[in-house]
Formats: sequence, structure tokens, C-alpha cells
Amino acid sequence: MAVTRVAVAAALSAAPLSSRRHRVALPSACRLLPASATCCNSRAPMSLQAAAAAPAAGAVDEETPASSPPSDASKGVENLVIIGSGPAGYTAAIYAARANLKPVVFEGCQMGGVPGGQLMTTTEVENFPGFPDGITGPDLMDRMRKQAERWGAELYQEDVEFVNVKSSPFVIRSSDREVDYGECFRVLNNPNITVHFNTEAMDVVSNDKGQMSGVHLKRRDTGEESVLTVKGLFYGIGHTPNSQLLQGQIELDSAGYILVKEGSAKTSVDGVFAAGDVQDHEWRQAITAAGSGCIAALSVERYLVANDLLVEFHQPVQEETKKDITDKDVQMGFDISHRKHKGQYALRKLYHESPRLICVLYTSPTCGPCRTLKPILSKVIDEYGEFVHLVEIDIEEDPEIAEAAGIMGTPCVQFFKNKEMLRTVSGVKRKKEYREFIEANK
Repeated sequence: MAVTRVAVAAALSAAPLSSRRHRVALPSACRLLPASATCCNSRAPMSLQAAAAAPAAGAVDEETPASSPPSDASKGVENLVIIGSGPAGYTAAIYAARANLKPVVFEGCQMGGVPGGQLMTTTEVENFPGFPDGITGPDLMDRMRKQAERWGAELYQEDVEFVNVKSSPFVIRSSDREVDYGECFRVLNNPNITVHFNTEAMDVVSNDKGQMSGVHLKRRDTGEESVLTVKGLFYGIGHTPNSQLLQGQIELDSAGYILVKEGSAKTSVDGVFAAGDVQDHEWRQAITAAGSGCIAALSVERYLVANDLLVEFHQPVQEETKKDITDKDVQMGFDISHRKHKGQYALRKLYHESPRLICVLYTSPTCGPCRTLKPILSKVIDEYGEFVHLVEIDIEEDPEIAEAAGIMGTPCVQFFKNKEMLRTVSGVKRKKEYREFIEANK
């Protein structure tokens, strides 16, 4: 598993995106290499450019294949692009957004793990300043993300599959293409450890008591599947820099880390700045990553000003968001016409009274991937209007519901219709998979 890597690149020119429905060309990008992610946006890829002396390219129609280059008609050019997330990426986004640069952030999808980086899998963070009682990794990343969003950062849960910083304008192309990374640990001489090469953990197997009894494995080279008898599963944090997209374009060391000028975020390419674990193989702490993200963002701003390329964007006034419907609210006045609900009361009422397809999302407070799946699933449900209900169940608040449903971990989604359970989907999948199932059963 590759660690979340972050790098930042200044844009070579700037102008607002022409439309969210188009893939857009942007400037030299603020590069936060893909963060941990298991979620993905199934829509067509987005291409962005950073124009320097060359004219801006035109918006590329959504139907254009991912492999094709951006059209020369594209007009959207950004101040900067951040590829990845985690403490470095979100901090860079906060500082850049505060400077009215309107950063575009590709948080990651399949490459490296869930958006938010490795802290999304950390139960407790005890050494981050400002939290004397500690804070969970997902909560810390969620706060950073919301802060960046509040100041105008545009966040997309997408991977970046192509980067070109050799010519002007710089080009960054995102995609929902699935990419897997593996890491071989140097433990071959340990008699207590067996290394399974080219093998992916597909699922967890349980016994009749609901206890973990094994792991469902699949070999990537042969496709052969098997069950390994174990009583526990631990995901190890990797140490492979996500710098593959920059090989041959930016100076890297022998291990693949981006080389930066000492005391700065400056790389070997003018206008490209690196921050976070992608250039730090020594300290690897949340606080040092956040600090390097700040340095990179300030460097981007100074670069744009010095080259007379900065275009300021001011954050529009946002409307107050509607309060989520809670279980208590539902009991006081349940409305079956509502599309989204929370808690076991709503689930029981809908299960017995609604003819619609019911999508139940099981979550838990410390589940990082759950925070990734919630907005994705919510947007999919919105697309189908009155054909489907969404009910969120916190398995810590309603453990009896989770137990009755046979839920062994989160996130997990179950679909019901006419008092029948149709399907269980564990983990985070692409929007396309949820759409296809809802379309076939609405």
C-alpha cells in the first residue's frame, strides 16, 4: 500500500473553470500525489492545464476518451492544482484558498487509499497541537477538509492519471481508472512471517459467532482465490512515494522521493513545488507534513505574483446548510416522503411502509472510508429522486440493527425492497456500481 504523498505546483496562468460538466485545462499544478482512497468518481476524466506563454487550451467534452489529449479549445486555467490530500494537501489548500487562489484539489481515489491519507486509518492522534485530549485521524482530516472547503477550495475525489510539466501549459488529467499498488516488505528471513506476493486481500471471513476466522485472498497474476485462516488483520502503512507520474519530468532520488531545494518546497521544475511525504522520507509526521504544505502554498502564491500570473477569486457567500434529519426528529414527526433519514426508527418505518428501494449505509464514528462514501452515496441517491430512500445507521448507536443485518465492518451498504434484502456491498465502490444497481431495481 503506497503512502499518501503530497506535492504542490504553481499555476502558470489562471482563469475560472468554464463548467463543471466539462473537463477543463489548468495550469502548472499544485501536486499532492494521490492520497489513500478506496472511493472513486465514475464520471469521465477531467483534464486541466496551466498556461504559461502558450495559449490556454479548450474545454474537452465529457464524451472524449480518457486517453485522448485535451482539446485546444479549452479555456479553463487554474491558479494551482493540488493532487492528493492528507495534512500537507489540505493545509496547502487552506492557505491557497485564504489567499484567494481558488485551488483545485484532487483528493485521490484508488491510488494509495482513501482521501485524507493514512490518518484516515489512525484511531487516535495524541500529538497534534491544539487537541489536549487527542483526536481521531478521520476527525482531524475532516476538519482540515471542511476548513479548506469553507475558504473556496474545490475538492474532487478523483485520481490523477497523467501529468505533463515538461511543456507549457502544464497538463493534469484526472480519471476514475482503478490503479493498484503493492509493497513487498523485507521480512523474508523472519520464520514467523509468510509473505504472499502478488496477492490482494478481497474480504474478511467470519465464523458462526461473527468472529473473524480468515481472509479471502486473490492472486493478481493468476486470479486464483483462497481463504487464509487468521484471527486478525492489520493494514500496514507503506513507504513507496507516489511519484510515478513525475518520473522523467522532475528530479527524484533513488527511492523515488521528489528532490527539493533545502529549506523550501522548490523542485527542479520552475513552478512546481513539493510537500508532504512525497519529499520527506525522514520525519513523516502529520505536523511536519502540514508545515510543508503551508510552505508550498505560500511558494505558489509568491511565484504567481512574481510572474504576474495571479488571478484572485473571492469566496461567494454560502447559504446555510440544512440540518440532517436525526432519529429524534423522525420520531417526533416521521415523513415517509423524505429521501434521506438516520437511525433505526426510520429504517423500521421505511422497511414496513415504503414501496421504494431502500439503501442502508452502515457507518461508525472512527471509520475513515465511511466519510468518503457518505457524500458519494448521497449524490447518487439525489440522482434518483423519489425512487429510493437512503438511511444511515451508526453501528455504535444502533448495534442491534447491525447485528441483525450481519454487518461485520464499515462502511457497508445494503439494499432492501418489499421487505427483502437484495444486496450487500462492503467497502467503498465507484458511483457507477451503485447507479447500475439502483437503476436495475428502482
